[in-house]
Amino acid sequence: MRKDPFEEYIRQGEASQYEKVQVWKTAIGLQAVDGLTPSAYLVDLAKKNIEGQMSLQAVHTLLESYYESYPNQNDRMAEADIVSLRISEILLEKAFSFTPSEYLSIHRQLFADIYPHAGNIRDYNITKKEWILDGDTVTYGSMSELGATLLYDIEQEKNFSYANIDISETIRHLATFVARLWQIHVFGEGNTRTTAVFFIKYLRTLGFTVTNDMFADHAWYFRNALVRANYQNLKLGVYRTTEYLERFLRNLLLDEDHVLSNRSMHVNKANGNTIESNSNVSNNMSPGLDEFSLIDKLTQHSIHDSTYVKVGVGDDCAVYDTPRDVDQLVSTDMMVEGIHFSDSTTAPFDVGYRLGAANISDIAAMGGTPRHMVVSIAVPKGRDTSYVEEVYNGLRHICADYDVNIIGGDTVSTEGPFVISATVFGDVPTNQSVLRSGAQDGDVVFITNYLGLSYVGLHSLLEGSEDYPVSQSVHQRPIPHVECGIIARDLGATSMNDISDGLSSELNEIAKASQVTIYIDENTLPIHPEVQAYCESHHMSPYLPMWTGGEDFQLVGTILADKAEELPTDTFTIIGCIKAGSAQVLVDRDGQWVTVEPKGYNHLSKEMQYND
Repeated sequence: MRKDPFEEYIRQGEASQYEKVQVWKTAIGLQAVDGLTPSAYLVDLAKKNIEGQMSLQAVHTLLESYYESYPNQNDRMAEADIVSLRISEILLEKAFSFTPSEYLSIHRQLFADIYPHAGNIRDYNITKKEWILDGDTVTYGSMSELGATLLYDIEQEKNFSYANIDISETIRHLATFVARLWQIHVFGEGNTRTTAVFFIKYLRTLGFTVTNDMFADHAWYFRNALVRANYQNLKLGVYRTTEYLERFLRNLLLDEDHVLSNRSMHVNKANGNTIESNSNVSNNMSPGLDEFSLIDKLTQHSIHDSTYVKVGVGDDCAVYDTPRDVDQLVSTDMMVEGIHFSDSTTAPFDVGYRLGAANISDIAAMGGTPRHMVVSIAVPKGRDTSYVEEVYNGLRHICADYDVNIIGGDTVSTEGPFVISATVFGDVPTNQSVLRSGAQDGDVVFITNYLGLSYVGLHSLLEGSEDYPVSQSVHQRPIPHVECGIIARDLGATSMNDISDGLSSELNEIAKASQVTIYIDENTLPIHPEVQAYCESHHMSPYLPMWTGGEDFQLVGTILADKAEELPTDTFTIIGCIKAGSAQVLVDRDGQWVTVEPKGYNHLSKEMQYND
């Protein structure tokens, strides 16, 4: 799966496509400064524009038609979509004048027919309560001096010479300029988006390309950094500082990789000064751990698809929007050191990766799309922070592969073992969730890919063998099959389960939930060569790990027989059928129907066990 909706164009597209992608990503990302999220419809139109299938004017026409018939006229998604389009138009234009008139004109272009005073200087004074200031406000420009102050700041910047100063001083000066421009707050609404567009255009005149993802992914940080650059409270020992803006600009203009943490800017009025606090993070780690520095590292680059994220890590709660016409999905998994994993078989990176895979696989089993995740960890006192970072890196890695945003969580210390828990949120088209309870008489049973590899991977790792690389990879870094789940759902799958506890267990769950009898032809189960080789060397049937081995995270489900032929045969295998009857699973083994208990053959009578 792609990391963002436009990545394919960056990897494969021409230079003109690349420019359009960056512009659209910036335009969409900037809506986050006002807590807005453009629609999936707008993203689809943007893709057509990038591909050259649709002009910006055609996008205009379709958006106007769309929102004329949209049932909720007060939904600010219309504003997000329209302003995103207009930002794209402005950023794709080459013309620019570094003047107050241009600044006002950009606001007018962005917000015409959205705000009644688009393009006009506000005629009232304002205050705004800021989370980053613990409810306090920046002192904004007085309405009687706005025009004159705007003209003065732009003229001062025009007359400034960048000659004979190094890049650090250049960054510092640019941060000061944009902070002052923003603080004037010429407009009552839309001030940050206007300032960002004007500033981007100005930076281009200075020779900067401004084509990375900073405004797209860190728009909220940009706004909070502007706030901190213009706020001081001497009683609390808080002073104006451009250091946060400078970090942003160094990443933007120099492609550096500074931590951009909203939490690090938060002013706590109760305790004084600036602290890195967030109620998502409990302050009871061991003294040996620098908790806030750790959290900053863990939460970097955690948003992989900002389409529906309004507020990520950094507030009391994350805030996300949902697509229309979907049902929400949620699932939780937990891993405890010494029970679910050990150092002998699982590297720290793989601990996080496997947990993410287990969560995402639950969404896949419903035919859904994973969207967001919250993560909680309990760290043993004295545990090196590098271990925690590696666990989180593994989790972040698989989330990036599946466009899953990490939007919050909790971190605590513990006297016990290392524990990590994740809750994943996803969605599925309304009333299309594929449940365990939908199997019916006449359906056929399918599985995806191979079973038993994780079993072989675990046992071969414990034995110190290097002969089973595929199996060990499947065990350490399993693949959740989201796309397979969606394919099965779209073809009308009647039930589905992910194979986390073994095929015997998952089939019995479907049989019980659907109140049907499941018949399996064991000879149809595909056997991977590594499973075959391992079982031969250990004198056991290859079907043992396939029935009883867990954590394969393949999918098993049922579908109407006439739809089964449409399943891709390179991924899906038909292994049985459904008949009306009591809730049970039967397997044809050597011409005899044998009952399969939920824990597999090793829990049947001794003569039916697979062990030789």
